[in-house]
Amino acid sequence: MPRHTRIQAEQQTDAMLDRWGIRELEQPHFLAGDVANALGLSTTVPLHKFIVRYGLEPERLGKGRQGTRRYFAPLDVYRLALIARMTSDGFVSDVIEEANDAVQDDNLLGVDREGNSQPTVLVLQRGAKAPAARVFGAASYKHSERDYYMLALDELREGINRQLQKDRK
Repeated sequence: MPRHTRIQAEQQTDAMLDRWGIRELEQPHFLAGDVANALGLSTTVPLHKFIVRYGLEPERLGKGRQGTRRYFAPLDVYRLALIARMTSDGFVSDVIEEANDAVQDDNLLGVDREGNSQPTVLVLQRGAKAPAARVFGAASYKHSERDYYMLALDELREGINRQLQKDRK
């Protein structure tokens, strides 16, 4: 996601958190190794490659002799899960970037802008020149003959949450 778009998305997410009154709640953070394990990735090369290629910036908390530790907020983990899933499904980086740009933070959280539960699906459609990524509410989605890939974002989120919980035990 381009930096200016990411800043706008963060501002929208901040406004959403303020509206819901949950800004004060402490969100869990996950170490890079925990995230890599949950996604089934190497802790060094692929995770770092995803971070650099798709412009994700983990938080850096504390300082140590070897540098700072990278921590990921849940939204970052869900976005990495989306990227990892599409990579394992064989998509090239341009298509993944298109999909990553189409998916907003509230889509990954499974809520609409008012905070109501809203399961969503990511759909890739054949276009005249390139595939187009679209996000639909799961209840209103109607399959089209142009559609060739569908990913239920709520299932992706729930799967990564289960894996992170399993790894923490």
